[in-house]
Amino acid sequence: MIYQWRRLDEPGLETLRLEHSSHGYRAVSIVATFGAVPFTLCYQWQLDRRWRTQRLMLQLLKPHAEDMQIERHGSDWWINGHQRKDLSHCEEIDLSVTPFCNSVAIQQLRESATLTALFIDAPTMEILPSRQRYQRHDDDNWHYIDEGVACGFEASLKLDHHGLVTHYEGLFEVIQ
Repeated sequence: MIYQWRRLDEPGLETLRLEHSSHGYRAVSIVATFGAVPFTLCYQWQLDRRWRTQRLMLQLLKPHAEDMQIERHGSDWWINGHQRKDLSHCEEIDLSVTPFCNSVAIQQLRESATLTALFIDAPTMEILPSRQRYQRHDDDNWHYIDEGVACGFEASLKLDHHGLVTHYEGLFEVIQ
């Protein structure tokens, strides 16, 4: 499946290809943002059959390239080959420039819940734990509430029949 989202808050576009196999899912994407801090981010996101992140490889292209690899080993997260025990309570990844990360969380949760995410701020590539709440209204409509890094931020999320975000209030929408 191919998805394209456009940014609603600044000029930007993401093109993502999602593949399914007997081992799980793989998303390959390119995000280009042309706002105050223009950059391009390429990522490959490997998920198991339950939509849990196994590995996320990022390449940020600004004036210089910066690579990052994040891997899950049990409840531990490894960043560029180094274990980060301070992130062991993080349940999933939130990549700031894509609605795909919200789809990953929703696919796992299936019902209203709160989780701690390993938040990655692009374009700085800073990593922080962040509490997030997802409220399910029905299969296609959810509400996201940030209780961590962007405390107080809220947005309505609309999903398609595959469970992927098609509209993220104020930030992203699928291009038909």
